[in-house]
Amino acid sequence: MKCLISPIIALLYIFLYASIKVNTYNPEKINVLISKPDIEEPESYLKRINSFVQQYVDKKRHENNKSITIPTLDIEFSYCDPVKTDGDSLLWTYNYYDLKRYVDLEFARNLNCTIRELKKQGDDSKFDLVVIQDRILYSDDTYIRNAIIEGSFYIRHFYDYLLTLDESEISNYTKHHDKELIKRARNPEKGLLGLPYEIDFNNLYYYDEAEYLKDIFLSGSTSRNEMINGENTYSTTTTTTTNINNNNDNDNDNDNNNINNIFNSTLISEGILSIALEDGSELTDLFFEYIRSQFGEPDPEKNFEYLNNFIQDKSKIINFYKSFRDYVIKFTGKDIESTLSTTHRQAFQSFVRKDKKLFKGKASYYSFLKDKIVYPFSMVNLSNNYGIVDGKYLSIVAYSEKYKKYSSDVMNYVLLLTSEDFQLARAASFGSIPTFNLKSKEFLNPINNETETPNANAENENDVTKNDEIIKFDNTDDHTTNIYSYCINNPDICKVYNNTKPVEIKKIFYKNKYSAGYLEIRITLPEILKQLLIEGDSNLIFERIPNYFDKGVLVEIQNKHSYKEILTFFLFTGINLVVVLILLFTMVKVYKNRKHPFLKAISPLFSNLTLLGLILKCLFPYYFFIVDSKLSCQMNFALNFFFSNLIFLPMLAIIFRIYYIYTNVSNVNFGKKLNDKRILIILSIILILEFIITFLISFAGNYDFSTYGVFLPYRSIWCFFTDYVTYMIIITFYCTILFFCMIIMLIKIHKISKKYGDIKFIFFIVILLFSTSIFDGSIYLLNGTDSFFFVLFIVYLICCVLSTYLLVGYRLNFIKNHPIKNGSYNGNSVNDDYFDNAINLVNFIPLIKDKNSINGFSFKSSNGKSKYDNKNNGTFYIIPEEEDPIDRNPNNYFFNRTLKMLNQK
Repeated sequence: MKCLISPIIALLYIFLYASIKVNTYNPEKINVLISKPDIEEPESYLKRINSFVQQYVDKKRHENNKSITIPTLDIEFSYCDPVKTDGDSLLWTYNYYDLKRYVDLEFARNLNCTIRELKKQGDDSKFDLVVIQDRILYSDDTYIRNAIIEGSFYIRHFYDYLLTLDESEISNYTKHHDKELIKRARNPEKGLLGLPYEIDFNNLYYYDEAEYLKDIFLSGSTSRNEMINGENTYSTTTTTTTNINNNNDNDNDNDNNNINNIFNSTLISEGILSIALEDGSELTDLFFEYIRSQFGEPDPEKNFEYLNNFIQDKSKIINFYKSFRDYVIKFTGKDIESTLSTTHRQAFQSFVRKDKKLFKGKASYYSFLKDKIVYPFSMVNLSNNYGIVDGKYLSIVAYSEKYKKYSSDVMNYVLLLTSEDFQLARAASFGSIPTFNLKSKEFLNPINNETETPNANAENENDVTKNDEIIKFDNTDDHTTNIYSYCINNPDICKVYNNTKPVEIKKIFYKNKYSAGYLEIRITLPEILKQLLIEGDSNLIFERIPNYFDKGVLVEIQNKHSYKEILTFFLFTGINLVVVLILLFTMVKVYKNRKHPFLKAISPLFSNLTLLGLILKCLFPYYFFIVDSKLSCQMNFALNFFFSNLIFLPMLAIIFRIYYIYTNVSNVNFGKKLNDKRILIILSIILILEFIITFLISFAGNYDFSTYGVFLPYRSIWCFFTDYVTYMIIITFYCTILFFCMIIMLIKIHKISKKYGDIKFIFFIVILLFSTSIFDGSIYLLNGTDSFFFVLFIVYLICCVLSTYLLVGYRLNFIKNHPIKNGSYNGNSVNDDYFDNAINLVNFIPLIKDKNSINGFSFKSSNGKSKYDNKNNGTFYIIPEEEDPIDRNPNNYFFNRTLKMLNQK
């Protein structure tokens, strides 16, 4: 019995404990998506941050702090681990175009993993909050959309998956943040999408014993004049240090030579700088900082004229790229492939072990270095004080299920994790940098150099750790006191940050609204830079960088295009021009023979309108080269629809005339209804109304511009209709209605049409509709940038020529081979106005098909005698009036038929 009671009691204890826990605590957690740390082991960091946050929250719960509401739910941080398929779509696209070397695959995989998690909805939704870098938050918010990136990641904007915060409700909780950081998180259309979580910036670490190496590195960037003139910028005879006065005494010259000799021996071995260039962000940061150190800060009023340096003089900019390569190799070592495979952790450890005496890293590494290094070391600004400053923001995931259930808890965590107190606590434990305004000059006071012990190092303006000190001040508020307290504990960080000139990475290649966003640059530029560093070939980067900041051909064609691209363009234009000339020639021939009875049956005027529509469609792709505004984009779609109607509506009018004749046999006089001028007026009114209506409707649509970026040798843009699928559905539905209307009318007169050889119209309609539909689809999706588009366009041109032949070509050929004898028909010249007013059936239908004729067509009289004279080499001969009685005159067909019907009654 005891054996049974013991397990029962244990089960009861478990049940009661679980019941109490369920009733007093909600096991659900708020999940936060964060990126993996650079230095620390990811799993170790995750345990530390989760433990730290939980302890902090528990502490605040016990304090009952009324200044901020503490959430009831717990919180948990975690990473997104990419799967095999992450980034494959982007890689496949670039690989398909033999551009695989342009993709930073690791970055693409991590980004796609994050996007995949943010997209999840319903029960699949895992994360409620996300910590996102400033450089990524609005990295795709550009006037020009990159079709490859959007198509690969299946996104329009990254921020579409983030919720907007109500600034009016949280304004009291955001006063401690730097106003500039708040401004950067604000979107003009959506509002505030996140609160500042932390900031970080690039700087240089060095061992105090190797200060001379630091000075060499900071002065090692070539001057702009040397770069432009193409001099050997890294010659040991020109390397100097900033802390040595420019005098001409022999002692200083000897010191310089000694330093250069030491440096050369170091260079031959492993280099002096440790840097994590495996990370594409670190590589692009280095390149951007190098650009700023050479060209300086651009003048916004001059519209970034410094970018012209990248396109105007090839030899000078090639020297610049070579100087960057030399700069990297000079300070990191000759084994460039090893340098480009160095991770953050490896670079950190290399500096800790003193394998290299300089380390380019982030300011947040400072606390880790202090824990690991026993030797004296310092931090200093980079060359000319330029450095990347990057922030992180905490945002709410738009599809968070917990936000729907516990919106107050989620919002309170956003405020708690970005609060002033939490940032100071995390800074003390993790070395992160709070989002306060640390650039205030009131925290720094220059020391009087006269009271200092003379030290050559103090003359280096970059080494702010030896130039300034923090001062105290009275009568301050709590926030100012907190900033002061932070800077007392972290004086080097505050001083370096205060002197840092931020490099705006999103604006480094920004020239106008057509420039690329940072996301496009981040995906492609690191691999282009690696090709430059490894291969030493500057042509690739010379060709691709202008692609980032402007549209059109920016570099000379011989430098910008390959022979294959030039040949393809001229072949494309040549074939198009030949087809256009054929269609124009056909229009001229149709006009000249417009009064011929065999051609009048298909209404030459309307046939020429259809041919004009085909010509305009052939030339339509070139319209994209002049589209540069949303108005011209709207006009683009209105014109495309107009050109399509110019093809189909005249053809519909031709078939309608034949249909009307054969279905209204009781009407004696219908000449006015079927008069060309009357139908032309109606047709013109319809076309004009359709164009106006289409153009007005286009204002209700959303239009954007897209580009393929580095897929092309220049930044080609084209108009993109965001409701493209809806547009194609409407166009397809409209064309289908026209198609069935024409087919129904042809079926009605099928027997007569077949007898007279009119079934060629059916082939013409099918070919034209099919080819036009393919063309309309491909021109907006591919836009002349894909070899597949080139093939489709050639097919379309062939269909145009074939359709033209079926419409008027074979008739013109017949007229040429069988001219009218003496240029007359029934005693009337084909060149006068006889056929303009006569109600002649031949105006509306082709000649009767003669199966015995070699060419298949002839005029027959009712007694079976042909009006086609085989003895006169295929000409039409004149029939005397006495042999042409009223009942045999085709002009009186309907009249005679009506009389016959009346007589039968």
